[in-house]
Amino acid sequence: MNTHSNRKHQPTCGQKEKGQYDHIDLSESDNPSVFRDLTSKEIKALMKYLHRQQSLNLVKAADMEVNTSYVYSCEMHLPSKSSVIDHLDKNAKKPPREAHVIIFRGDKQKPDIEEIIVGPLPKPTGHRPVSHKRKSIPFIYRPTTRPEHIAVIHMLNVKIDTLLGTMLEELYGGRLINCDSKCLIIRYITPVSSALSGERRRKTWYWVSQFAEYYILHPLDFAVLVDMDVTNNSIENVWFNGQLYDNLLDVLNYYSANKGSITKIKFPNVNTDSFSAAKQRGTPPISPPLRNPVQVSPDGKRYNVNDRHVNYMSWEFDFRMSTTKGPQIYDLKFKKERIAYEIGLQDIAVFYSGYKPMQAMANYLDSVGLLGSRAQGLVPGVDCPKDATFVGTTLLVESDGPFSYKNVFCLFEYNTGMPLRRHHSYSFNYGRFYEGMETTVLVLRTIIVIVNYDYIIDFIFYSNGAVQVKAVSTGYVSGFSSMDHYGSSTYSTH
Repeated sequence: MNTHSNRKHQPTCGQKEKGQYDHIDLSESDNPSVFRDLTSKEIKALMKYLHRQQSLNLVKAADMEVNTSYVYSCEMHLPSKSSVIDHLDKNAKKPPREAHVIIFRGDKQKPDIEEIIVGPLPKPTGHRPVSHKRKSIPFIYRPTTRPEHIAVIHMLNVKIDTLLGTMLEELYGGRLINCDSKCLIIRYITPVSSALSGERRRKTWYWVSQFAEYYILHPLDFAVLVDMDVTNNSIENVWFNGQLYDNLLDVLNYYSANKGSITKIKFPNVNTDSFSAAKQRGTPPISPPLRNPVQVSPDGKRYNVNDRHVNYMSWEFDFRMSTTKGPQIYDLKFKKERIAYEIGLQDIAVFYSGYKPMQAMANYLDSVGLLGSRAQGLVPGVDCPKDATFVGTTLLVESDGPFSYKNVFCLFEYNTGMPLRRHHSYSFNYGRFYEGMETTVLVLRTIIVIVNYDYIIDFIFYSNGAVQVKAVSTGYVSGFSSMDHYGSSTYSTH
């Protein structure tokens, strides 16, 4: 039997070819590519320029309020595709690097949102409006911001606990303030679209939960609808015990007259093995325990990384983490041929339904949480192989300067254990031979966490020129039923 092999060009064990693979340089370049995220140096220069513009009236992060003007976020502004292609393929001049900046102008007489392009970097000298967008975007369409969220929660904690603190303690075993180890918290929210409410107003349902691991699995039948104004936040409705009320006092009156018939929910004992705790329990399936299988790269890494540019076998590409859109790859080439100019995530949409108003209106576009800032802290040996290359990024979100996020991406080669192709010919008439090839792929992975959901996103590169994008949803999946559950699902595109 003849055996065909694809190993003849590979170095034997201990004879690694120097200079060809395993070159990893993740340092920020002084001359970053047209696709690269903003560097720390560029963000610092950008913020210095913006704060010099008196017309913007920007305040520092410590002074951010809804009625002030401040930088919400910034990221790399991708030049036109034609200018980039001319630069890459025809040696045209490199397009100037610029930043896309989102500013909340709560200080104006008529507050709005401004999006501007600032450049050239790293020494900006001017700015202009984003050409394809309105110069002034209505203020009610901004995402929930940190200053606003903190202000609303503080208002709710004080008002609710002052009037209903005793009721909450009797029914749910805890309070919102002065609660020691048995606290109730307001974190989960349902923004209400103007399309659903029929009002050009900014409204959000705020839910109350018991604060225990994990709080999302300890929701209470209590929520408030907040009308969010620039200068005033007010409670518009209250949901309690399966009914809708106009205000907190109506809830108190109902409770006083019916407290004997309302179901109580005991506060979880955090010292026990609560069902909601992410803790291994039960009898180990193998006794005594044996170590899990591991994968090794006997001759070292078979790819190169230079800043954010990757070379692997016949593949090469650039990658970045967009603040708003999440992971993206650019200029993907196989055997020097451009396969795709851009492949990336645009948004994550989650739609629910339910009989409660905060469930019926729960339609989330998760980019409102700035996807890029929700990816960090990948754990070697669990989220990615231990010998993976871990890459961080630098972003600016409601702050005065750059913030470094660690372990945002991991890059690793992986043997799938499935042959890419094979044939075994048994018959003399057809020629006796076996031919097979292992499936080894390069994986660029990130994991985006949106409150209770974890989205594992892989870009997978095969040696035959195929590329796959795969998304796996895991974490604490909210089912909006009487019992939430833990689960996962997978989505894949070739």
